[in-house]
Amino acid sequence: MICAAKAKLKAYLVLPETTGTMLQNACTLFGAKLLFTEKSETVQKCIRQTAKELQAAGHRPYIIPPGASVVQGVLGYADAMLELHEQMTDIPIDHVLCCGATGNTYAGIVLGTKLYSPGTKATTISIARRFTHKQTLCRMVKETEELLGCNTDICEDDIHIHFCSGKGASDPIPKGWSAIKHAAQTEGILFDPIYTGKAFAELLDLNEQGYFSPGQNIVFFHTGGMATLFNKL
Repeated sequence: MICAAKAKLKAYLVLPETTGTMLQNACTLFGAKLLFTEKSETVQKCIRQTAKELQAAGHRPYIIPPGASVVQGVLGYADAMLELHEQMTDIPIDHVLCCGATGNTYAGIVLGTKLYSPGTKATTISIARRFTHKQTLCRMVKETEELLGCNTDICEDDIHIHFCSGKGASDPIPKGWSAIKHAAQTEGILFDPIYTGKAFAELLDLNEQGYFSPGQNIVFFHTGGMATLFNKL
């Protein structure tokens, strides 16, 4: 949406009707046309229908699915690992963690660690009870490697997944709120209750459980989502 505005491209954004007004206002400011569906499960269907209508009107629509789960989305986070590696030339990164939803973020980070920081372990924390299968994540990595013209021999042993508690992807959890308040009041950093807050809460639990070794350098990827924080406190 923001990139579309900068590139002077018209953006059509399909949202569930329950989307908070703050996010709606931000999207409108960037010039996006908002389209609403009654249920989150029908978002993909509405995206395809909107693209079909735009094509019939003579336009050339480019579809970005929920979560940007396409090879370009994976490539974006592989590039993010390159940027991180270049910024941390004097500090070795032992472990990098990210929030997991549709899988493209983590697939990109797994690929990026292999390419630019092979000594780094990559872990994702799923915000729901289920997550993309390891086999699918490896396939996403392979498709991105074809785009880059490389081969890292990533296998399922390179995939590390942990899960948050809670009813589902769209539901905040008490320990997520506790982690959000802790980060805000001790570090001045804001996470959101649906994605990053839940993942950061699990990171704190993993630390208590001894998942990390003393003295390790840990990086947590903050992937945004803070607009949802202000829908309800």
